[in-house]
Amino acid sequence: MRSGGLGVLVLGAAAGCHEPDPGGSSSSGPETPMAASSSSTGADTSGGAGPGSTRSLVIPQAWLPTTATEDPFADERPPQVECALGWAVETGAFEVDTELCLYGAFSQPSRAQIRRGETLELVLLHDALYAPQPATAHLALALGEAIVWETELPIPSEPGLLRPSWTATADVAQGTPVHYHVHNHGTNNYRLIDLTVTRLR
Repeated sequence: MRSGGLGVLVLGAAAGCHEPDPGGSSSSGPETPMAASSSSTGADTSGGAGPGSTRSLVIPQAWLPTTATEDPFADERPPQVECALGWAVETGAFEVDTELCLYGAFSQPSRAQIRRGETLELVLLHDALYAPQPATAHLALALGEAIVWETELPIPSEPGLLRPSWTATADVAQGTPVHYHVHNHGTNNYRLIDLTVTRLR
């Protein structure tokens, strides 16, 4: 497993962190990709928020497919990516259905600055994982070219909640691309609920 340039993987709940509403289960049937939201490039509006305040770095409507030249996980990228369908906003979360999106590579600009020492937290749900043969799912995040979090999940698996948190080891400017990577075998659903930063000052 590759190590990130801005943080280390810490699985488990982070006490005292902001927890968005994880939403309900996804609807059945094919999904339709969303259009880019006009709010996806909004400025950091945290203003004078004090230490301990939490800010979302991403919004569900702003995720868009990443090209091969922009993909930090290009070493896993197949020659032909099949992901025209299978990703959309569902019940307030960004959902990827790997029956239709066999390799998911998405990005959006970070909506806030990250300072060294601040805490980042990811909230991600997955349904029961299935594949015709035992397999492994790879989920990961990168800020720019730096991989900051990743995990591997065995398939089959029961439904689960992932809520890792880690400490930023470098400053990251607002607008830096946030990359989300989903790669597995089988028909599975993953919902990215939120990615947040908790302010130091």
